[in-house]
Amino acid sequence: MRSDYYTEQLDGLGEELGRLHRWVLDAWRGYRGLCERTGMRTNPLVVPATEARIAALGEEIHEFRASTGAVGWQDYLDRCEVFRVLVRELANLATTHDWQSPAYESSTRPHVFHTGDHGYRGLLGYRRVHHPILTELELRYRTELGYTGDDLACYLTSSGMGAFTVVENWLVRDRLDDGDLVAYMARTYFESRDQLAKLKGVATRAVDVTCAADVVDFVRAAGPAVFVVEPVNNEDLTRLVPLDEIVRGLGRLRLDRDTYLVVDTSMSAGGEGRLFDIEELRRNPRLHLVQIESLLKYRQQGLDRVNAGVVLVESRFAREVFVQRERCGAFLPDLQSFEMLAHGGSGHDRRMRRIKHNGEVFCAELRDALPPELREDVSLTTPIAATHQDHEVYRRSYRYLGGVVPLSFGREVGMDVLLRVIATTLELCAREGTVLHHSTSFGFNSTHIGVAATGGARLTNPFLRVSVGEDPESCVRRIARHLAAALTEHLVPAAVELTADLTVTGPAAEVTGR
Repeated sequence: MRSDYYTEQLDGLGEELGRLHRWVLDAWRGYRGLCERTGMRTNPLVVPATEARIAALGEEIHEFRASTGAVGWQDYLDRCEVFRVLVRELANLATTHDWQSPAYESSTRPHVFHTGDHGYRGLLGYRRVHHPILTELELRYRTELGYTGDDLACYLTSSGMGAFTVVENWLVRDRLDDGDLVAYMARTYFESRDQLAKLKGVATRAVDVTCAADVVDFVRAAGPAVFVVEPVNNEDLTRLVPLDEIVRGLGRLRLDRDTYLVVDTSMSAGGEGRLFDIEELRRNPRLHLVQIESLLKYRQQGLDRVNAGVVLVESRFAREVFVQRERCGAFLPDLQSFEMLAHGGSGHDRRMRRIKHNGEVFCAELRDALPPELREDVSLTTPIAATHQDHEVYRRSYRYLGGVVPLSFGREVGMDVLLRVIATTLELCAREGTVLHHSTSFGFNSTHIGVAATGGARLTNPFLRVSVGEDPESCVRRIARHLAAALTEHLVPAAVELTADLTVTGPAAEVTGR
């Protein structure tokens, strides 16, 4: 990996801060100009303080962008935290005079901030329906995905499950007839799976899917109105299906009715490419692709600030989806919308390629570090691992696939043992100053370890999961060796002491590491 990766990423974050600061300045100047033109009174107790804060924040952003030179891992993490703070400050300023139900006209005092709100004549004048920041965010997000035409609509939601709920409600209320068949992968994300299984008024069926042909053959034989697909399931025993091959295969079918293929790309994070551009899809008027994604994971540069999701759908369905987002209460508020603007796509591919590299290194290192008596008992059930049965699908159909590494065991391992493994791994990392976190989610800039699928509908068994981040390769290798040592300590009756793996090198070893 290039040694200037962290510098490049921070340069991108600095550019985003500068752009958003200009956005705030333009909004503020527009507000002041609107008040002057209409003769409305601005609040003398608020204006000076706001303008002083805008100026001070401009200086802080300049200082952030002026920091140059070689950036180490710890420095990078420190400055990413500064970025998170500055973005929240900018978001507060960008919405400083927002009202959720703005008064589009006023006689003396303004109850509107963004000039795009002023004089609006719409059906519903609420910010749970639309607002200028979200409009810009949706346009930008669609463009960052590589879609520049008018044939696609993009809608941001309050979460990834919010995006799923919007699509589910839209299909049931606007597109499906009583008794229609809704199919879904048997290993779809457990929350989505639970929702689908409980739908009323339609038939539902879970389908075992291990390859693209499974989906194509089922649609050909059963004729479902909807098929919900997740390329890689979030469980201990994972499989990977090639989305591009599924879309091409379905596109070649002669469909008797409109068929909706709903894909959740939260874990692939763009690694599947531009599915809406696939020629077979464009040529089949009966096949409709709907893409949803949680933006809390990989789309926030690992900074985990805003709970958000997205729906991509053909423009012909835009109005129906727009209405369902409002009716479901799955709208992304103005403050969070502005924070999402900070997480642009300029560094996304670069970051995901680094995570891809680190994930592959982690899998290989962990496998090598396990003692012989554990190699058959501990499986790395991610297609990223060269030993996984779908590794070739990963190499053939995905540019990257995130950094999630689930572990499965050839015997029953209780929750207490999993938590002891985590505690030991954290302790070993702490001894030498290696960054590692214990949490249940994934997609962060630094590596995390945790037990997943422990709540909700309890449709999956708890399993150990590592989420590899942007760490220096040397740190990734150390984390893998420490996890191997912890697994050995708690799973092998007569634990072998891995002396070489426990060497304490001190925090300085990773401050300047690549």
